[in-house]
Amino acid sequence: IAEHNAGDKVTLAIRPEKISLGEGGVPGNIAEAVYLGTDTSYIIDLGGDIAVSVRDQIDASGRARFAAGDSVSVGLHDDAVRMLLD
Repeated sequence: IAEHNAGDKVTLAIRPEKISLGEGGVPGNIAEAVYLGTDTSYIIDLGGDIAVSVRDQIDASGRARFAAGDSVSVGLHDDAVRMLLD
């Protein structure tokens, strides 16, 4: 956004495929895992009524890396986030 002030209400827009799962991020739990062929779509509960949707490419084994109930870390690159003024 071009102009904003401290305290402004904003929405963060993040493309699900730009979020990484692994180590060194915000801790969360897989609430839902849906196999989509080449990808798995995850809903990750970050606590405090915050959840994110993540798309993760299937590895060479053809299996998803995580299942519902697994603990994961959620990370993202700074350039993957867009801030929108509400």
